[in-house]
This record gives sequence, C-alpha cells and structure tokens, in this order.
Amino acid sequence: MTDARLRAARGATNPPRGLTAELLAAVERRRVQQIVTALLAESGITVTELSIRGDHDELVLSLAPGWRSREGRARIYYRAVRKVDLNEVDRLARQTPLSEAIVFEVFAQAGGRVTVPASVQFVPANDLIERLEDSAVVQWDGSDPKVDRTLLARLRAVDRAKPWVDEAGIRALPVLARNKLPAAWSGAGQPPDELFERTAFRMLTQTFRFGGVDLGAQARAEREPDALLEAPVGSPSSFSAILDCKAARDGWSMGADDETRLANYVTAHRDDLAHPEEPFLIVLSSNFTSGTIAYTNRQNKVREECGARLVYWRAADLSASALAIEAARLDLKAREGLPWEAYLAQGRPTGSIETFDPSAS
Repeated sequence: MTDARLRAARGATNPPRGLTAELLAAVERRRVQQIVTALLAESGITVTELSIRGDHDELVLSLAPGWRSREGRARIYYRAVRKVDLNEVDRLARQTPLSEAIVFEVFAQAGGRVTVPASVQFVPANDLIERLEDSAVVQWDGSDPKVDRTLLARLRAVDRAKPWVDEAGIRALPVLARNKLPAAWSGAGQPPDELFERTAFRMLTQTFRFGGVDLGAQARAEREPDALLEAPVGSPSSFSAILDCKAARDGWSMGADDETRLANYVTAHRDDLAHPEEPFLIVLSSNFTSGTIAYTNRQNKVREECGARLVYWRAADLSASALAIEAARLDLKAREGLPWEAYLAQGRPTGSIETFDPSAS
C-alpha cells in the first residue's frame, strides 16, 4: 500500500491519549466501524459497503487512482488475527484482483507472530491506536476516540466535487489546521503549521481575491502575524485585517499572553493597513475551545487595547466557503463582491459565506 493511501503514523502532535489495546477492544463495534471508515476516508478511500460476519466485518472499498475507480477490501477482526485470515485475504486479493487489501485487528491481546503476504496490509491493534492518535478526523474525550463528523463531511464534500475544484488546498486546509499532514502531502518536506499558513493565505488571495502580504513567509522566526489582508477590490465595503493561523490538534484557546501579542500585532502594523481604523484581527484554527462568554470578554479586551475586531474563524468553514465558490465557478466580480465584512463581523462566523445572509445578521 502506498504512502498516498493509508499512511503510516508519524506520531501524534499531542502526547499519547492513554488508549490501550484493551480499551480499544471494549469500544462499541459500531463506533469501531465508524472510526475505521473515517481513517480510510481521510486517505481518500471510500467504504461503499459494510457487512457484519460473526467475528469480523467485511468492508468493500472504492479507490480512484488515476483515471478510473478500483475496488479494494478491508476486514476488521474482533479477535487475534491468525495466519489463515491473512492468507484468505491474500487469496481474495489475487483472484479479484483488488487495488488494496487491509486487515485491522481490534483485540485486547496481540496474537502470535504471523507472516503477512505482500498483497495485504496488516494493522494490528497497537498500530491502529497510533493511527488514531495521528489522525485529524478523530476527536478525543480522554482516552475515548470519536469521529469528527464535521471535518469528515468537509473531506467527503471535496472528494465528491469535480477534480478541478480543489487547486487551492480546500481538502487539505482543515487537516493542516489540526497540525497534521494530509496523506497526499506526506512528501511536502515542510511542517503542517507552515503549510497551514501558506495554504490559508493562498486561498484567501487567489480564491477570494483578497489583497495582502504574507508575513509568515517573510519572517517565520520572528514574532509577526502571518498576513496582512485587504478587502477585495470589488468588495461592497472596505476593510483591513490581520491574520494569525493557529494549527492546533484539539482546538485553540487564547491566553493572556496571546491577547497581548495579538494586540501588539495590530499596533505594530497599523500604519501598513489601508484601513487602520477597527481592522479585523482574525485567528484561524481547527476549532476554539472557549465558550461564548470567554470569547466576548477577549473580544472586548482586544478592542480596548488596540481597537481591532477579534474574529475566531474555523478552517473548516473557510474550506467550505472555498469549495462552494469553486464548485459554482463564480466569476471574479462575484467573488470580489461577497459580503466579507458582514460575515467576519459576526465574530465567530460559521458555515459557508455562499449561504450567509447579511440581512439576517
């Protein structure tokens, strides 16, 4: 199996979650199915059929390498995997032939050593746990893994779109926002947080026609915001913004030091902004762990310190906006005329700007 598919774990961004093989074996079978399906989807593999067969589940896979879709198979065993199981999947792979053949083991105790046929990828319980810890589509409640359904829906929406739609990194952006490398970007040679900054800036300036300067690319080692942004030329209202991207596995929360640093960004770059009065101060991240009251308090303090309008913006919502615009093939005038100021003025905008109604805000 190639690195562009079900990738090997690179190590979690956060410390290990405490999930053991014993705890994994105790997870409800339906949720195991959902988690494995999400891991496959993250790598661009679609589960088209799932059937329960006693001690294992049979998954029919659809892959689209090159010009046409091809079929694969996966099995999830809820006991120790034996040599006969791997040989059976190997025989199926050679007879069909299958594009991919994967065997997952969900069991409290590892089985004996087995020889794995070349046509089969075997993922024992401990390796599966590493993949879960390294995945962007898995959320954690202590040591309990769950599927991030919002992010998974965003990835699947891009997969269903026409191939020409995603030239701006739409699928990759919410994964990078979790400080993870998408499977297809494993050879990028740069850390995900830097790629997150670059992809976000490119999406805003190329897809949505914002003006701006990519400061992150100019001074990554310095204490600078990632970008200065100006409203698109055809925007119904003019405004400036300062963008700071926070790649965070489990969401980001602003502390007192963050507040001071971000306010200082505005003060230091006010003369560089075309519209320095009440600029937006946009923090782009995977999610935000603070509630409404905490956000409102930070918003008020930032306004008092530097006069900026604080915005918490989820990368998945920016990605959804880009997907809608690219899929609709909006012309330049329509892109530049989107109501960005009203959208950002919500403070914590959600959903795609394409469906945003300024009159309802």
